[in-house]
Amino acid sequence: MEWSNADLDRYSRHLLLDELGSAGVERIRSSRILVVGDVEPTALRYLCAGGVAHLALAHPSARVAATLPTLAGEGEVAILTTPVSGSVVARYDALAIGGQARFAVAAAWYAARRPAVVVATASGQAAITTLAGDEGCPACLDLPAAPPLAGPLAPPLQGLAGVLVATELLKLLAGVTPTLDGDLLGVDGRGRLTRHPLTRRTPCAICG
Repeated sequence: MEWSNADLDRYSRHLLLDELGSAGVERIRSSRILVVGDVEPTALRYLCAGGVAHLALAHPSARVAATLPTLAGEGEVAILTTPVSGSVVARYDALAIGGQARFAVAAAWYAARRPAVVVATASGQAAITTLAGDEGCPACLDLPAAPPLAGPLAPPLQGLAGVLVATELLKLLAGVTPTLDGDLLGVDGRGRLTRHPLTRRTPCAICG
């Protein structure tokens, strides 16, 4: 893709980062991300601000759909109207999957095996992990299954989780390591981060 003056202005700070390099910035600039389910709206804002070319939303929650007007002018954002199948997933460079949607999209993800960041939020905590290899699928990840966050700590914790999701996706797109593949990153209402090996619920009907 050719670079216009507007592109150079938008990505000038990206190009200064040694971790990205021009090839990493180009991958972000041309990237397509599929966002499935109840992903933190903050993640969408940071992905657009980070220069992602195209975001498609599948099965967005009410709070995700409410974010759309705030993203106007920040890039191409659309709501997917077709079912999420393996062939649909294959059109995207990476996925963000939130909430219970991970069970509905697991088979389609497994058919295409695109890198995915999965996030689950529950009372007082959020958990984030990455699927970038051949182990596991969204359905068998051992993530919180409690009701969504509520109360005064919910907005800041959701915001922090969204920043972490966007950061991990941008790393995947640009080829920056290490990622959370194989690990689970937890964050609580006080902003404390924990990282430990990811566990799976087995046997799994999708990936075995």
